[in-house]
Amino acid sequence: MIHSPPFFPGGSPAVSPVDDALSMARSRVAGIEFDPPVRCEDLNGKLEALGNSISGTPRAVCLVSSDEKFAFCVIPGRHPKALATWASFPHEESRRSGTRGNPLLRISTSGDESDSAWTRQVIGLSQAEAYALAVASVAEKVLPAGRESDSVRPWFAPVEGAREAVVVIGDDERVICEVELSSAQAFPCFPSCCGYLISGDSVNDLVRELELADSRGLQRMLVGNGGRERLAIIAPSREKLLRRVASTLEKIRDPEWRGSPRNGVHRATVPPEGHPRVGWLFDGQGAQHFRMLEELIALFPRMREWLEKYESIVERGNGAMSVLYPWEGETPDPDAIEYLNAMEGGASVGFILNLGLAEILRQCGVPCEAMAGHSNGENSALIAAGILPMSDEEVLQCCRVLIAEAEHDLDVQGQALAVSLEDRSEFDSIVEEAEGSVFLALDNCPHQAILFGGVADIEKVRERLEESGAVCSPLPFQRPFHTPWFEAGAKSLAPFYEIAPVREGHTPVYSCAHLEAFSGTKAEIVAMALSQFHMTVRFRELIERLDRDGMGLFLEVGPGVSLKAFVDDTLGNNRALSLSSPQRKQSAEAFLSALADFYVRGVPVDFSPFGFSSAGSDAPADQQTTGADQMPVSTVPLQNAEILEQHFALMNEFLASQRRVFESCFGGAKIDDASPVEKPDETSSIDLLWPMLGDQIAVTGDRLEAWRTFTLQSDPFLLDHTLGRRASRRRADLYGIPVIPFTFSMELIAEAARRLIGRQQVVTAIEEARGYRWLAVDRDELKLRIEAVRIPRDGAESAVRVIVYELVDTGSEKKAFEGVVLLASQYPEAPLQRYDALDDRPPRRFNVPDFYRFGMFHGPRFQNIRRVKHLSETEVDADLQVFFLDDFFAAGESPEFQISPNLLDCAGQLTAYSMLEHVEGYYGLFPFRVEALRLYAPPPNSGVRVRARGSLEFDGHSTTMNFDYTNSSGGVLFRLESKQQRCFEFPKRYHMATFWPEAGDGLGMPWLEESGMLIERVDDISAEFLDQGWGIWKRALAHMILNENERKTFYTLPAEGPRRNEWLLGRAAAKAAVRRWARRELDLEIDSADVEICADDRGKPFVECPEIQELVPLPSLSISHTREVAVAAIDPSGQGIGLDLETPGKREVGEWLRAAFTTEELQLVPDPSPKALLPFWCAKEAAAKACGTGFAGRPEDWIVTASEGSRIVVSRGDQAIPVQLFVSGGDLVAACVLPENQPSPS
Repeated sequence: MIHSPPFFPGGSPAVSPVDDALSMARSRVAGIEFDPPVRCEDLNGKLEALGNSISGTPRAVCLVSSDEKFAFCVIPGRHPKALATWASFPHEESRRSGTRGNPLLRISTSGDESDSAWTRQVIGLSQAEAYALAVASVAEKVLPAGRESDSVRPWFAPVEGAREAVVVIGDDERVICEVELSSAQAFPCFPSCCGYLISGDSVNDLVRELELADSRGLQRMLVGNGGRERLAIIAPSREKLLRRVASTLEKIRDPEWRGSPRNGVHRATVPPEGHPRVGWLFDGQGAQHFRMLEELIALFPRMREWLEKYESIVERGNGAMSVLYPWEGETPDPDAIEYLNAMEGGASVGFILNLGLAEILRQCGVPCEAMAGHSNGENSALIAAGILPMSDEEVLQCCRVLIAEAEHDLDVQGQALAVSLEDRSEFDSIVEEAEGSVFLALDNCPHQAILFGGVADIEKVRERLEESGAVCSPLPFQRPFHTPWFEAGAKSLAPFYEIAPVREGHTPVYSCAHLEAFSGTKAEIVAMALSQFHMTVRFRELIERLDRDGMGLFLEVGPGVSLKAFVDDTLGNNRALSLSSPQRKQSAEAFLSALADFYVRGVPVDFSPFGFSSAGSDAPADQQTTGADQMPVSTVPLQNAEILEQHFALMNEFLASQRRVFESCFGGAKIDDASPVEKPDETSSIDLLWPMLGDQIAVTGDRLEAWRTFTLQSDPFLLDHTLGRRASRRRADLYGIPVIPFTFSMELIAEAARRLIGRQQVVTAIEEARGYRWLAVDRDELKLRIEAVRIPRDGAESAVRVIVYELVDTGSEKKAFEGVVLLASQYPEAPLQRYDALDDRPPRRFNVPDFYRFGMFHGPRFQNIRRVKHLSETEVDADLQVFFLDDFFAAGESPEFQISPNLLDCAGQLTAYSMLEHVEGYYGLFPFRVEALRLYAPPPNSGVRVRARGSLEFDGHSTTMNFDYTNSSGGVLFRLESKQQRCFEFPKRYHMATFWPEAGDGLGMPWLEESGMLIERVDDISAEFLDQGWGIWKRALAHMILNENERKTFYTLPAEGPRRNEWLLGRAAAKAAVRRWARRELDLEIDSADVEICADDRGKPFVECPEIQELVPLPSLSISHTREVAVAAIDPSGQGIGLDLETPGKREVGEWLRAAFTTEELQLVPDPSPKALLPFWCAKEAAAKACGTGFAGRPEDWIVTASEGSRIVVSRGDQAIPVQLFVSGGDLVAACVLPENQPSPS
């Protein structure tokens, strides 16, 4: 199989691109043999012929079709490893220091890593291909996607000079400069997205064409007879396309199945009356985000042209694009975030992108029968509809007007507040009472609105709204847009509408403030347009009006996804599409998915700009393009086919937004005798049909065995279910210990059972589910073995017992989870719900956002509770919402769950919520048993709201809960019967250190402050507590206070016995001392994990902390501990410090102690019993620690030479070391700091 040739659709340019392409290539690509242009009708066929005649010499070929479409190709030679890097400026060797963050592309065949800020390994390249890639990058104004790149990277013009690509061959560097060419599209590329678009008269037609395409290995295909049955599958890579095809073939014959649009699978039947009328909705302020639409910008030169004109005309060389399009992994600073949110920054760029998207949509033939805009998006609609016809330069001048207004100093500023509400009438009543001081700025949808007012007034309204159950979030906007306070400011925008004439336009535009279409004289239209800036945006009513006027489908035009959500909330799901994705990635895939949705609804769409057939979906059958026409199967011998495929992957897909570019295009292929390029492991192979079970499965008769390895790379949902919060505010890679939720273990056994029985049956119940141990990913990975066996069960069509084993380091396995799963050919009839509606009794202590912020460790993927209506000690009534699941697994798509485990997890969360409100103390909960889970419907889709009502019991040791989950009409979706959780009561300081680490200094408390030393003590964490639950609380603490190096040491210590506990508590005390000192003396806030406690060759601990070291020298440190008490002391001067703790009542002191003392020392003690000698021993240990040597097996070398009260002098050689003794609560402590400039004894 080879890729479609990279020609750009459209008419021939005025100057032949062939001559220009060859001229540019010949002048810049040295060492390549150029063939004359080859004119042919069949580009693909000619490429196959060329493949059969490849020699070892690099050759450049230009294929030209009769309509002047062409492909410039470099036939590869050998493939040494190559790197492409792009470096930030300024560099000393830079010839263009004015680039302001725009990169210089360097392509090298040496394989040596660069020390530049951004390095991407691209592919294996010959010298010829390195040159070709450089030429293509300059011509297309793009940077090649790399192995770790997650999106296409546009190459924006530098502030000064032109783009340059440097090709490094050994010590030789050759620069390829940008020049003005009439053939700006000399190296056009399609996105890496693949897909099938199929029409037919029956489902059998769809299945036949889909199986044919799949068997041929086609990448892109539009095929069919224009029938009413439609199927579209869009995927970012060939591998994901195959997965989606397999899933589709399993489900497509189900008459109720309508695809999975969030996973790129669209299925519909075109209604007899034809396709729905389409309205376009343009995004306004607030839709902008970093790297918005980046992939489309790289793929469509016109989009990039808009932004470069904006930067040169509006921003005038201020490097705006480098701010809004940061590099992967680069965290925007506060100034960048402020620029993004400002009208004069990100909002204006969003306005420009709206217009660019409208042009692409017209290029794709997407119809539009009405337009509207949200807030400033209305201006985009007026321009796109031709009511305000403007040239590019006039549009950019409009941006200058907006910026000039934004820079105008208004007397009135305040605070915007987003409100997610349930009770509309109560919301309206509260806002009405605050009229004049708080305004409804944007009425977006029934359950969401934006208020604006003075800071104090907004805070009062916020308190009342949250008491009513609303969720309120302040927004980063201080200007009073869409309120009467902005009436004067709106007048300053009048020049915006004076730039161009006002015309009737080709498409009606509805006002978001007046709900009427724009019409009348220029003065009337301008007045209506200006008024929305100081009137409420009535978007909810606008959508209802457009619905009444016959708009059946809405398309959000812009970089955001909010307008789609507003429409869905107002009219119900499946009435709106967005050109972006909620994750703001893969904009080409999101755009294509929207077009695919149009296609299956019968809306005529042209897919040719994305490399599909140019025949429309409703074209006559004799004009439809078959899969064979679109993408022929290669008959070239294997090696040559792979060479050609590699080449076209290089030239066609180096812009691809997927990390799989390297793997899918070059993995495993051989070029001549060169070694194959190593294919990296992308994390883990996750089958999204069985996401928890994985794909290492063996089925024999009535038995299934599977093996699953969980990692944070393959299973990112675990990052939102960690025992403990972020371990470091500075280090995003340090977090609590990830654990698999109990309900996800239930999902795992449900998948195993259905995988064994077959997809013709569904899971109807799980009974006798039991958890035996925490399933924690504490050392990079968690390995499980799953065993499922079919068993007889009265009254059940199918029953399967599933046991999950954890594979431990010793090579053994331990039972971790088990249950019995029941399956049937259909769901049983739902019973009546068990619980009546409860009176309103919302939480008093925490609202829902604060509950997740302060009370729980669950991250965003598990925060499904929307509102709690009733919360008592025994009853709960709450509203939940299914969140999007796209990023639960590394595959980046929504998995197919059997039991909705994320919603079921809310039962445990609500139990914890009740305990926080009504039970004193701090508790951890371990779910260990579910008597039964009964299912009456499939898991609800993303975005659906669900109600959970239940009963709770707490007996001081465990909790028991029963819940019914119901849909909006009250029907029971699933029922949870007798879920039990064991309660672990936490010491308060442990709870704070593990679950709220930013609030204090961890486990430690200041101790012996009268000594004048900085000493910290940890003493309320018992070994019994740390060792319970298979040591889970000990491991959770370790993950919250240790960095990665310390964690490795922690896990090398024996799991049994006191050593691991003592070591951990000693580190906790030391870090607490350092944190307290840094806060008090340096005004520096650091976390425990930011401080590393190391040990030198002799075992003496010392501190490492870059944040402190940047300010002052690091303090010296000493640690001492018994089994359950640890103390640590630091000395900011860095002098040697020693500390020793002894607890006489807990330590056996035998006759062995006398042997450590000389006769002279024994004479210093009136009663030289072992107990009386303990203070001397303690002093010796402190002195030896201060000197950094310890006893080294010779305590007799350290001699007590004087003792007076609490002061003891310890000598070694000619050095005398003063030691101070302290007694506190039965503990004996010796402490000393070496005198300044006193050398340590050798």
